[in-house]
Amino acid sequence: MTEKAIIWAAVSSRPQDKYSIDDQLKLAREWCQRFDAVIVDELIVRGFSRDYWTLADVVAAAASTPDMGAFARLQDHIKRKTFTLFICLDADRFGRTTSLVHEIIGRITYDCGARIYTLFDGVWIDESNATMIGSMKAVKARTDIDRLRMYGRVGSDNRARDGKVAQGRPPLFQRIIRNDSGKEIGVVINEALRPLWTDL
Repeated sequence: MTEKAIIWAAVSSRPQDKYSIDDQLKLAREWCQRFDAVIVDELIVRGFSRDYWTLADVVAAAASTPDMGAFARLQDHIKRKTFTLFICLDADRFGRTTSLVHEIIGRITYDCGARIYTLFDGVWIDESNATMIGSMKAVKARTDIDRLRMYGRVGSDNRARDGKVAQGRPPLFQRIIRNDSGKEIGVVINEALRPLWTDL
């Protein structure tokens, strides 16, 4: 029987991801071609916060965020049971909360009866191991995000201690100063805005 496959390609944010959307699609398409799987749909998630607790939460938010439409289409595919195989780089790319990752894995395997194949580590996920692997991937997804946030806090603290902008842009009445090579070395009062500051 020919497998009917859905490809899932997702990035957290374009600059920090080692595997671009194009890379993921290429790997998945090659895999499907090698194993004669027919591609039913390609669901693409282009870097946005997936900090939701349930699939229903993400689908509800999809109305105002086009890059989240993949979740609504996934939900529809699951209801109609249009696929037997789900290909993704890694199952921790479904979301940033343990509950969302776990739910999607469960919905694909138990509700739809499909199998998941993860290209990153070559793991098959089905009804026999969905609970165990779903739990592991869910914890990994959350742990990775917590680690990134911790690094971000430490980096911001270090920048502030060095007299640099902690994150984002400097406050209105300051400007960044740079050395000859363009590297930020600190912030100073923005003299162009001093009249406004004085007036305030």
